Amino acid sequence: MSKKVITNADLTEKERDYIIYLKNQHWEHPYESQISWMIKNHLQDDKHVLFFEDDKPISYLYIASVPVEIDQKRQVLFGIGNVCVATKKKGTGIGRETVCFANELIRKESGRGILLCHGNLTGFYQKCGWREIEVNKAFLLGEEYFHKIMLLDEETLKYNTIKIERNF
Repeated sequence: MSKKVITNADLTEKERDYIIYLKNQHWEHPYESQISWMIKNHLQDDKHVLFFEDDKPISYLYIASVPVEIDQKRQVLFGIGNVCVATKKKGTGIGRETVCFANELIRKESGRGILLCHGNLTGFYQKCGWREIEVNKAFLLGEEYFHKIMLLDEETLKYNTIKIERNF
């Protein structure tokens, strides 16, 4: 197995197609829609993490620098998103390995991590070191956000307000 961390600025067309191939196994969207979303939401310094087995992509996630305001304190966190594993590899532990690898990248940057999570996946992320937080009001790009929010290695689990200023 091999791992590759690619900045968005250095992403090749072939690597982009690998990403779309993996994502479409879980969230089917037309190819052009995937490209459009990536152009709109990915910044040059953001990172793509791909795992390969026998030169075939088997897992993917995205790490983005995300401006966040937590209880009126502005900061930049590293958001992970689009976590996906090839359907043939589901249940093998590769998803957890991919997330834990991303956690180490975030920690090396002396950063804090954030992810937006639908309820049925919180247990998976908890096994990877993420903690679900309680928040009175959460906003994503100015719109109220009602899904779960998790932070990496977090000690404080209750907050009043979180404003996430970027989609990732």
